[in-house]
Amino acid sequence: MYVGLTIVFTMAAAGFWPIPVLGQALAVAGGLSALGAVLAIPGFIKSRRDSRYDLSDLRQVHEREELRAIDLDEPVEYDSVHCLNCGEVYTARQAICPRCGAAQGRR
Repeated sequence: MYVGLTIVFTMAAAGFWPIPVLGQALAVAGGLSALGAVLAIPGFIKSRRDSRYDLSDLRQVHEREELRAIDLDEPVEYDSVHCLNCGEVYTARQAICPRCGAAQGRR
């Protein structure tokens, strides 16, 4: 971009040089854009060197989204009780078996 501006301003300055203020202004603009082009080169080279294509960040985002997509409708209850009388599995919050009415841990 800076190189293109340098060429445009330099050609315009050459064409308008007989007009005192305009030709000089275009020459200064051409010089400034050339200076910008020279100063931009190290930054461009550094950005190219530092921007290696790495899939680890993409993998982390993908794994996070997969975990977010696993949406359980019901919470999993790990405090379940197995009725010794009838074999029914129910939550430990209930004092008696909903199937046979036996108390927890009793036959």
